[in-house]
This record gives sequence, structure tokens and C-alpha cells, in this order.
Amino acid sequence: MKLGRAVWMALAIGVLGCGQMLDNKPCFPSETIEDVPWLSHRDLGWEIDAMASIASAPKTEDAPSETFTRAERDLKTEFYVDAAKGLLAVARGDSHDGRRIRQTAEYHLAITIFRLKYYTEARRLFGIIAAQADHPYRDDAHEWGHRKVCGG
Repeated sequence: MKLGRAVWMALAIGVLGCGQMLDNKPCFPSETIEDVPWLSHRDLGWEIDAMASIASAPKTEDAPSETFTRAERDLKTEFYVDAAKGLLAVARGDSHDGRRIRQTAEYHLAITIFRLKYYTEARRLFGIIAAQADHPYRDDAHEWGHRKVCGG
């Protein structure tokens, strides 16, 4: 039975696409998107640069702030823009959460901005997290950061 060239091409793209079918891991697409209205790629880059201060935040056993709790709920329900706003505020220290909560927010922010298609910034933030020896999500961030680039 003969299959047309288009059918073979579609099969090849489906099987080889990003390599997801072969290794079951998502990849980092190479295309970018337009800025979300409240957060430009440039501003997000600046915010990521400032996240080095999380390592010096005090360790506390305090309960998470309402901002963190709301952002986590938004992330779980896939309201990524709202989650990004809240997680960024927590990671920045606006909510006065302790280091562990801020580190969790930082990691979840990286996932959230990936979901919002800020791929370059997400990869950069995963790299920053993976480079911190005492970060609770270091290994997870390392795995995210070493995914191959696909598409484009």
C-alpha cells in the first residue's frame, strides 16, 4: 500500500517532533510569544536577576502568606497569569514569606512562565535554581533546564 508524501511527513513529525514520543520529556520550544500585558520579557529578565537575594532571606517556620496560597491555587487550576503575578510577588519578597516559601515560589514561577511560553526566561530561572546548592528544588530545576530545544 502506498502512502502519500504528506502522510509520511505527518507521521515523521508526529513521531520525531520534539522527541517527546521518544523520551517522554517535554522540550523547550524555540519560538517566543508576545509579552503578557503586565509583564514584558525585559522586565521579567530584570526580576530574574534580582532573585539572587532569596538565598539571604531569613528561614522561618511561619505559615505561607495568603498571596502564596492564592498563587499556588491559581497554578493548580491553570490560571497561569494570575499564578505568575502572585508567585513573582512572593519570590520578590513582597509578601514577607520566609526563604523556603520564596524558593518554592521561585521554582513554581519558572514552571508558570514556561506554561506562559516565556521559554528563554524559564530556562534561565531553572538554571539559576539548579546552581544553588541549598535550593529544595535544585534537582528538579536541573532536569527542566537540561531539556532539549525543539521546534523553530
